[in-house]
Amino acid sequence: LSGEYTSGQEAELWDWDDSGSDRWTYNNVYNGGSDLYGAVDDMTGSGGNVSVDPAYTDTSSSDPLDWDLTLSSSSTVIDQGDPGLVDTDGSRSDMGAYGGEGGGW
Repeated sequence: LSGEYTSGQEAELWDWDDSGSDRWTYNNVYNGGSDLYGAVDDMTGSGGNVSVDPAYTDTSSSDPLDWDLTLSSSSTVIDQGDPGLVDTDGSRSDMGAYGGEGGGW
């Protein structure tokens, strides 16, 4: 998740079943605001979760629908997704919507 994607509005994560379990893995939660985690513990640094600028290809438009949210070649979340999944090029999956076996869409 990225705060950029919320177009300046804060996002908040919830533990819907109140299990408190560490079930979110290999996520990038970046720039989400101070109350992002609500009642859920901040999982940055565990389970492959990070908080870094995803370096999207283009977020320059004032209209988020025009943004290109593929990862730029300088992104540090390339090849940092779930090691049990591979990208269409056969490498370890990237984090985000375009990572993994179905990421070529």
